[in-house]
Amino acid sequence: MFDWKSRFHVSQFPWSEVAQKRPDRGLAVVGKDLAAWDLKTGELRPLVHRPHGVVLFAVNRVIDPLGRWVYYLNDDQGNEVGHLARVPFEGGESLDLTAQLPAYTIVGLSTSGDGKVIALNTACGEGYSLRTIDADSLETKLVYRAQREFIKSRISADGKLLAVMSTEKTGRRHYAVRVFDSDGTDGARLWDGPGSNFWLTAFSPVANDRSVLASGLKGGRRIPLLWNPLTGEREWLDIEDGEITPLDWSADGERLLLSRFLNGEQSLVCYNLTEKRTSKIDHPPGAFGEYGGSYARYAYFGPNGNVYAHRQDSQTPLRLESYGKETEVLMGEDPPPTHPWRNVNFESSDGTSVQAWLAQPQGEGPFPTILSIHGGPHLVMTEAFCPSAQAWLDHGFAFLSINYRGSTTFGCRFQEMIWGNLGHYELEDLVAARNFLVEHAGADPDAIFLNGESYGGFLTLWGLAKCPDLWAGGMAGVALTDWTETYRDASAALQGAFRNWFGGSPEEVGERYHNSSPINFVEDIQAPVLLLQGKNDSRTPPRQARLFEQKMREAGKRIQLEWFEGGHAMEADTKVRWQQLMLNFTQSVLDPTKK
Repeated sequence: MFDWKSRFHVSQFPWSEVAQKRPDRGLAVVGKDLAAWDLKTGELRPLVHRPHGVVLFAVNRVIDPLGRWVYYLNDDQGNEVGHLARVPFEGGESLDLTAQLPAYTIVGLSTSGDGKVIALNTACGEGYSLRTIDADSLETKLVYRAQREFIKSRISADGKLLAVMSTEKTGRRHYAVRVFDSDGTDGARLWDGPGSNFWLTAFSPVANDRSVLASGLKGGRRIPLLWNPLTGEREWLDIEDGEITPLDWSADGERLLLSRFLNGEQSLVCYNLTEKRTSKIDHPPGAFGEYGGSYARYAYFGPNGNVYAHRQDSQTPLRLESYGKETEVLMGEDPPPTHPWRNVNFESSDGTSVQAWLAQPQGEGPFPTILSIHGGPHLVMTEAFCPSAQAWLDHGFAFLSINYRGSTTFGCRFQEMIWGNLGHYELEDLVAARNFLVEHAGADPDAIFLNGESYGGFLTLWGLAKCPDLWAGGMAGVALTDWTETYRDASAALQGAFRNWFGGSPEEVGERYHNSSPINFVEDIQAPVLLLQGKNDSRTPPRQARLFEQKMREAGKRIQLEWFEGGHAMEADTKVRWQQLMLNFTQSVLDPTKK
């Protein structure tokens, strides 16, 4: 039989970019390294190595447009808190660009078209800050401070304007786009009052054009728009059905690259601004980036006008492909043996349609089954190459990955319904998924296990506590067990997200935090629990995991807590160890003689 462990070590390429004005120079994530990429030869040269991986969230560009410098977060053992640093593209000594500042989380990073100005957006105990850094002198200027979520800074091509996404007016995770002059003068705001929501993508790449590419809600779904912050003019691009997210703007300013989601399936579309028309991009089916594109640079305009995209499907690992006259694989390898997934839908308790991905092993049921719950919550599970899912299938388990309410790309109401009452609607969807599995997918009703990481780990524990009779056990990785204690120990960036989801801090709406915390309902848990926790995690900090274990043991519940070195993300070796622990755990539940 194929060794399931080897799939975890298959080379995957989740992210890359090319220098705007040096198209022979690029970057790619290769394992734990940020690698310099020679586009002429295809060579990948390790450039930045972080023991627990390179943090790339909320950045627009990591390589400056001229291909001189490479920027990254120099954090502490994977905790996502540190300082902005850079190294020459050719290699050399790393330089801390903000040594005078306390450690922070980067929540926005971009560079001007000539690479001379850096826009740095950070979060720390003092709140959110927007700064500019002169790339030559390293002079740092504070532009703005905020206490509420203030993220994803972008800078205009000429370096004169800065834009950010702000919740200062909304008080929840509805964003306005604010624009400032580089000297800190407050400018225009893209916002239509309560209920509106706008997301920032980029300024125009053309030096004399101050237009902003963004997206907003129209008719309850997300579509692109162009906004001129100097005149206030807007142009909505309601060009396709489904949810449309803008990804990139071609260097000549003439084309937009868009991502289209419809019922969990993703495609790429090009829009010509001059001709006012869309064109389909001829690419193989699948999905782009991780979790439907949690990295900004999973698809972009590359050299020669081609589209470069990091694509995967249930049988193909993430690889970089180029779409022009034909599909060319730029980074990747042949896929290992895998089981296919298929797209399914079922109704939740109130009739809401829920989408999921189903895979079944060979043979006849009933099957022991894994109900997999993605993290976020505001992500979407796509048709992904998932070594863990394939390992379950190899061992005779059915597998279902659910896009519960709170997931993105299914409309505004679907995503925001969970706010203020985390866990309620998600649990309704998990129960509906269980019913679907038993009635239509050959699942053994006495052998259905919950499994998730991060927010998915929270929902795993939540499901065990709130519907204890339905599950054979739960396996929760880097799980959130106690919202209140997590808030106290988490990074400032995560605290801001919590306040928006709950409608305030624990001091303001403590009952909501209490009522959504699995630790307060351990007496109701009947099934055994397996936990995995990182020792240096700033998202789901280790103290709340210890508290949960202690309370479970005091209540006489069966729990196994395992630890790994690092932060919130797991390395390949840790993922293999976690999968083996889960296989052993489920076997001990299904056959108690093998404990």
